[in-house]
Amino acid sequence: MRSARTCGAAALLLSSLLGGSCTNNTNLRKAASGAAELRSDASSAHVAQTSLDEANSRCAVAEAARISSAEVRALLRDGSREVRARAALAVGRIADAEAIADLGVLLSSAGDDGALAAWALGRMPSAAAHRPDAEALLRDCVQKRCPASVAAARAMGSAARGADSLSALASALAGSAPLAAASGFSLGALARLGEKGADVLVATAARAALWTAMQRGESEVRRAAAYALGRIPRGGPLDAAQHASLLSALRDLEAETRATAARAAGKQGLDAEDLAPLLDPPTEPDWRVHVEAARALAEAPRGSALISAAIGAAAERLRESHTVADARWAHPLVQLFESAAQLKLSRDAMPAPRDLSAPTPAATAAIRCAAADARDRSANALLETPQCAVGLEVEWRSRFRTASLAAELAGDHTESAAGLLLFKALHDPDPRVRSAAAGSASLAFAPVLIALLDDSDPYVVGSAASTLAKDPQAARAALSPATRAAARFSLPPGPSAGDPRADTLSALGTLFAASHEHAAADSSATPPASANSRAPVPAIVPEAALGRPGSGPRAHTLILTTSAGELRVHLFADDGEAPLTSVALSMLANRGFYDGLSFHRVVPDFVAQGGDPLGDGEGGPGFALPDEHTALHFTRGTLGIATSGPETGGSQFFLCHGAQPHLDGRYTIAGQLEGGEDVLDALQVGDVILHARAE
Repeated sequence: MRSARTCGAAALLLSSLLGGSCTNNTNLRKAASGAAELRSDASSAHVAQTSLDEANSRCAVAEAARISSAEVRALLRDGSREVRARAALAVGRIADAEAIADLGVLLSSAGDDGALAAWALGRMPSAAAHRPDAEALLRDCVQKRCPASVAAARAMGSAARGADSLSALASALAGSAPLAAASGFSLGALARLGEKGADVLVATAARAALWTAMQRGESEVRRAAAYALGRIPRGGPLDAAQHASLLSALRDLEAETRATAARAAGKQGLDAEDLAPLLDPPTEPDWRVHVEAARALAEAPRGSALISAAIGAAAERLRESHTVADARWAHPLVQLFESAAQLKLSRDAMPAPRDLSAPTPAATAAIRCAAADARDRSANALLETPQCAVGLEVEWRSRFRTASLAAELAGDHTESAAGLLLFKALHDPDPRVRSAAAGSASLAFAPVLIALLDDSDPYVVGSAASTLAKDPQAARAALSPATRAAARFSLPPGPSAGDPRADTLSALGTLFAASHEHAAADSSATPPASANSRAPVPAIVPEAALGRPGSGPRAHTLILTTSAGELRVHLFADDGEAPLTSVALSMLANRGFYDGLSFHRVVPDFVAQGGDPLGDGEGGPGFALPDEHTALHFTRGTLGIATSGPETGGSQFFLCHGAQPHLDGRYTIAGQLEGGEDVLDALQVGDVILHARAE
């Protein structure tokens, strides 16, 4: 599957409305035609580029402050479609409920203003008082097949929905291919992201319609239906039609459809023997399909009988591999070991870590440590994990990994061998290891965790506070050192987002709140004022300032030279895309910030994540960026910004191995890979960014 090589955000959005990809020449021509129509509309009646510039400025000011703006709402009725679209994006980012009625009117537009109106409605509070119900407007649009119905169906997957909306999405699975695909992806997202029991509600409303959609001929419809079926509970034994539809989807021409169908097959109970061909490289050439088949074995009937042989074959394939690109085949083996651990496969049925090898040091470390983890879980003892990657990675990472598994194996048994290793990790000289141990430990280790509240490192204190906050009694016992920590990490007046002390204070605030559940009404249980002092919206830092409208030229290409090869990313730096984020990434790259940093998180067939100066997932550049959410979708090669909550993005980014509908609208999309898919596939934890630049 090719990446979107020449697509800016506007072209990608237009293309998605047309039900295709930006690499399809026919859809590119349609998108170009639509863009020309928008330019013509914008140039009439003296509504020219100047008007769009002014709209960008007004919208940017309101977005930066996250304030409702009558000026921006007025733009929803502007004579220019481009201006209306920009305003719809802004009110959606702000979640301005005053704009619901105007957005509802725009749903009658077949252009990107209608699509962005649908997206904005999906982000509005449900049943806002004295205003039209945004959810009802979207549902009505889908049911009546209004011009923006495809975007409306996709927008309905952004937040929990009622039974009527689930039924509307289920019915839309019988509609046009674009509408059916949008509905299937939304149902899957709702099942995955909703509160406990959301998957059951989706299954009740849509199971039958999803299976019917699986029998359709359009690949995108089958992929969307499989995405949802992979996230709802099994409905019983598969009947002949369901079995046949899964087998057909597993032979689809599109690799991403095959991969998505493989996950659904495991969830819905397809026999392991039907998955076996997907683990054979001559039969199935795409590593992502192998990963999902390996993942499915953990749930498939008779999966344990197949997995040992599959591990042996995958390990042999890697031993015979020699090119950096072949490191991608480490992903299926890592997943096979994870599935083996879920199935409680015997330790002796898995190869020893030292017997495994791969084309790159990072890939070798990945498979050896996955094997060690599975074998140690089987033995319920830390026998091989502490040494699994010696000589292949920086030393602290081995202790970091050991701390997390020790906490899991120890549970509440402080005197066990794993418990003793966890005690050691809680006193490790490296704060990253102490933080990992504190965040994973059970409350049986509360005395040590309370002592760690006096640690000098804010991340360690935050991790300890978060764990202690899980129990009111533990939280109350920790009040004295927690109060000292709050004073120690107090922030001066002004913006605090992005400062690690702010995260620590937030965790301490949670601890103080938890202590109230069993606390008497005394002043010692009152959180200091500074414990909750976080700016709700980050300031626009100098690194992002050129992202303001009219501030100057911006880089549009990010080049990352890594130990696995070169990645070239087209940045969405234009107004109305993600200019603040893109400019910040460019500035960090050109000042050398990323040089030498590693990819610290790789989840097969999900993401490769990097950009953390600490290397453990906790670090950042010292500032936070405002969220710049858009209606674009996370697809293969999309670059998103990692966060730990709203408005917390910084230097950490991730690149998607495939489509991830549940991320849409929740993370800033800052770019799209335009060169280096083989490099993305090969990346493993520990691979390094040798040099980064933007141009």
